[in-house]
Amino acid sequence: MYFDILTLALKGCLKTHFMYYCKLSFTQLERYVSELLEMRLLAAELQVTGVSGPGEHIIYRTTDEGKKYLEKMRELKAFLKGNRKM
Repeated sequence: MYFDILTLALKGCLKTHFMYYCKLSFTQLERYVSELLEMRLLAAELQVTGVSGPGEHIIYRTTDEGKKYLEKMRELKAFLKGNRKM
């Protein structure tokens, strides 16, 4: 699930989008986001919007460390996929 959340967060993502695309409950999402923030693979930033009135949203973005994690996971998936052909 870390991989899915970090991939979505590459361009910035709201919690509701994580819940929808990853099919997570709020409780599950809170646990994953908390763990990713603690590991510094995900960062939260406050975004102030004024399009339809004042408002604030927390946008989650994949950190540089999170991008390294994604790359390593892609390499591992490719390695495992290659080993299945033997």
